[in-house]
Amino acid sequence: MLVDALATSLNGSITTGVGVDALDRLPGGSVQVALSNGEVIAASAVILACPAPAAAGLTTQWPEASADLASIPLVSVTLVALAYPAGTVQVSAELSGFVVPRNAELKITACSYSMQKWPHLGGDVDLLRVSVGHGRDQETPALPDEALLAVILADLETAIGITAAPSDVRISRWDRAFPQYVVGHTERLGHIEGQLNLDGVFLAGMGYRGIGIPACIDQGRSAGVDAILHVLEHR
Repeated sequence: MLVDALATSLNGSITTGVGVDALDRLPGGSVQVALSNGEVIAASAVILACPAPAAAGLTTQWPEASADLASIPLVSVTLVALAYPAGTVQVSAELSGFVVPRNAELKITACSYSMQKWPHLGGDVDLLRVSVGHGRDQETPALPDEALLAVILADLETAIGITAAPSDVRISRWDRAFPQYVVGHTERLGHIEGQLNLDGVFLAGMGYRGIGIPACIDQGRSAGVDAILHVLEHR
């Protein structure tokens, strides 16, 4: 998995199983980090790679930034992985899935043909990953498992004509985990970073400049560069 590979690559430079309880401002553009194991670290720069609500809780010494972080809207989504015997899902080999427009009469929001998007996941099964839930539909992702699966299977029949029952199903529910980039988001983010960055606190994650994994990787790299520049400027 991605996280395991990252931890392995950082062996000797990473601490796991320890949380951050608080950040305290220090003079000269640096911060003090209080860890859940009682340790306190003085840091020239910190990157908060966590959801916006968690970042809000850690930045209370920057009250306006904390309030702005807490105001980023979040909605719940549910992801459902469906496995079928190989050859059951009849779709063009050049496609990796589809996104559902808001005006369609479907409850699902997207479907990935995982066995084609990531060929190493295929083999003797066809794999689909379906998502439900958006800002105007918080009822569907909260449905009980059986009712949710019925809705998804009906929508898949409409969208791609599949009528077979899946051989395996995995349902993953993400409560208030999907940030919404509402009007004014860029201005709000500028206000947040305008306060935090001066003290060496930087942000990276799906709540800010892109939700997908590639966007989060880009944000992490940019935050790393910004942190290094901050340290060099305050030596």
